Amino acid sequence: DESVEDISNLIQKDTKKFLVYSTYAKSYISKISTTYGDYLNSTVFLNKFILSKYPQIILYKQGHPYETNLEKIDSGYRGALKMTLLEELIHSTQINLESENKNAATNVNSINEELAEIIKNSKGNAITATNAVNQEFKMENDFPVFMAVIDIAWFRPDIIKPETDVPTGIGAVAYLDRLEKFLNLNDHQETSRKMIELQKEYWPEAKRPFNPIDIEYLSCECRKYYSYVNGTKKFEGKNLFKPN
Repeated sequence: DESVEDISNLIQKDTKKFLVYSTYAKSYISKISTTYGDYLNSTVFLNKFILSKYPQIILYKQGHPYETNLEKIDSGYRGALKMTLLEELIHSTQINLESENKNAATNVNSINEELAEIIKNSKGNAITATNAVNQEFKMENDFPVFMAVIDIAWFRPDIIKPETDVPTGIGAVAYLDRLEKFLNLNDHQETSRKMIELQKEYWPEAKRPFNPIDIEYLSCECRKYYSYVNGTKKFEGKNLFKPN
């Protein structure tokens, strides 16, 4: 029942909670179409949305003739309802497990809020955020951290700026090295900025200007292409496109 303005104010008031819990909200909403029920705080909840629409959904998927399939669908619906109740009643007996799961979720959320605060304090810079987060994880390959950080730029550009310099993922290193040498530049970030500048000359009709993340992505794809062309990477085990 909150107004859009109230929600916006809450987001601005505590951004780190928004970053953490909006992910859960989107995940939960996406599961509405597949979750029949759940158990929480001594109560069994049934998903009225999916259960009430179950017969129509299955009938639609199976197609005509609807009338002859209705009895089978109705039987399946009753079976789904019974199994949901049975499954959640079993869950209701696992009190210790429920408590442990809730505690684990609370602890994970606490850690996520700390990570969100680190990212927020990076002043919009993806490299700073990636390095700061990886100080906690100490991963030899920080590419997964980088990917998670840069994804924020798509929906919260006030936290991670889309035009920020980005670290180089392992798949883009070889191609960016070649570009850097060819353009006689000092590092991959300078190389990306130069490629963005050249876009105006070589692709003036583009729908939008490149950002550094675009150059990183494209460098990775170009490396793959030339690996196949030069024979240093094979197609074994790949799904080959075979035009008719």
